[in-house]
Amino acid sequence: MVGVLVVCTANICRSPAAAHLLRDVAGPDLTVTSAGTNAFHGAAACREASRLLEEMGHAVAGSHLAQPLTEPMIRGASLILTASREHRAAVVELVPNAQRRTFTLPQAARLAAWLAEGGTRRPSGSASERAVWLADELDGARGDAERPPSPSDDDLPDPHVGLADTHEDVIERIAGNVAALGLWLAPADHEMTAADQT
Repeated sequence: MVGVLVVCTANICRSPAAAHLLRDVAGPDLTVTSAGTNAFHGAAACREASRLLEEMGHAVAGSHLAQPLTEPMIRGASLILTASREHRAAVVELVPNAQRRTFTLPQAARLAAWLAEGGTRRPSGSASERAVWLADELDGARGDAERPPSPSDDDLPDPHVGLADTHEDVIERIAGNVAALGLWLAPADHEMTAADQT
């Protein structure tokens, strides 16, 4: 198993945004793909999310085509990051033994920050090797790290549903989550510290 899989619903907004940011952090050594639990194959990326990412220096529009989540994708991923607990449950329903390497993106970021605060040492090796290691470390931290006040804090809201959370809010949160994971996944020639996340 190699690489990171990011999952949301339609695979047009949250998961491609997170995947693009993760690719930028991890570099070409790590394969990062995305998919949706209810995706229409070939759908284009969300225009608003693409605009916001382009303002951050990431060209998404025209380079992303949505794809439905499949069992082979799950089986082939070392680390699976989902937009919400609902998507995490969908992944585990398809492939039950993927549970230990599947996290919501905010949950993974929270656990990654907890590992950093606790003095966990970043391993050497390639980004793909670190992704395997990180999945194990995050899984081990589930029972020890402090949990958020509300379980929903481990979810990324869908800016296409309701008006409470804007695209700006969600993309900003995704970027912060990816920064926390970048501490462990960035290439050796671009070492990150906890200070880089602020």
